[in-house]
This record gives sequence, C-alpha cells and structure tokens, in this order.
Amino acid sequence: MFLQQIEAGNFAVFAYLLSGDSGGEGLVIDPADEIDTILGIAARHRIDIKYIVNTHAHVDHIMGNAEMKQKTGAKIIIHENDGPLLTQIPRSMLAM
Repeated sequence: MFLQQIEAGNFAVFAYLLSGDSGGEGLVIDPADEIDTILGIAARHRIDIKYIVNTHAHVDHIMGNAEMKQKTGAKIIIHENDGPLLTQIPRSMLAM
C-alpha cells in the first residue's frame, strides 16, 4: 500500500495520496491547492488517480477539485449531505 500525506499550502491542511500499490490506481483525499505537487508524486509512483475524496465541503479542502478532475478525469466523492455545497461555493473563494 502507498500512502503519502502532503501539506497543502496556504491553509495548512493535509491532502493524502493513496493507492493499493505503487503503480496502480489511486485516490486523493482533500486535494486543497496542491494539485501540481500531488500530480508530481503520483507520476513518480506511477499512480493513476481515479477518485477525489472530500471529507467535507470546506473551501480549504475542495479548492483543487476542479483542476484535479480536469487533469485526471477522476470522479469526485463526498458525503451526500455535503454534495450540494460543492456547487454553492463562490468561484472567487475557490481561486484563493
């Protein structure tokens, strides 16, 4: 199993990259604003990111969702109670 904790920029939260094995399919938990860092680590370990998992819909955890999805095609997963919040956060907050 591969698991790496990544300190995520301006908000001092943590993102996680997880896969069953180096070189397989993986997921990112709370990508925040460290997309290039996460993608670089994934490339070095040959991890194909298939899922973006959000623990909750606070902007400091989800602000990288759109870019990560655009660059990887990954599916976004979040609890059904927080799902509607993903579309209610103003774009200006996501670009912080």
